[in-house]
Amino acid sequence: MIMKFQFMKTLILFNPLSGNGGAVSKADQLKAEYEQLGEVSVLDVTKVDDLPPLIDEYSGDDLIIICGGDGTLNRFVYDTESTVLKCDVLYCAVGTGNDFLRDIGKTVDDKPFSVKQYICNLPIVEINGVKCRFLNGIGFGIDGYCCEMGDKCKAEAPEKPVNYAGIA
Repeated sequence: MIMKFQFMKTLILFNPLSGNGGAVSKADQLKAEYEQLGEVSVLDVTKVDDLPPLIDEYSGDDLIIICGGDGTLNRFVYDTESTVLKCDVLYCAVGTGNDFLRDIGKTVDDKPFSVKQYICNLPIVEINGVKCRFLNGIGFGIDGYCCEMGDKCKAEAPEKPVNYAGIA
């Protein structure tokens, strides 16, 4: 159940590639649901160049909802590294792998839930002099390779589902 607040603003950041494109319809569904509470903005996170100034506009009873998979959530973490989150951040998982979701005992069927406790004060890794935070793993192993190849498959034939197991 959604609690009702006056003048609440909601920002939905979605990744159109997540969940084989399912994040687009999920973001639309969330928009319709949260519009009853106040102003809702829906943005394709892949087209946002500078996230921190946008995030700074949200505080108090406002909400930010991340609609995507592990990559979308990790990008939010990386892009907001020096940002103080003044409102709650919810996660609506629509990815195909959802490692983070499994790590915390949630499923894609769960309603959007707060991840602020998970994304603040994260450990830092340094690679080739570049420091960044990480949420649930780092590296570019077989999973990274499969995602890279999956993206190429999507670009070549967007109407076909990607078989990550087949790629592996």
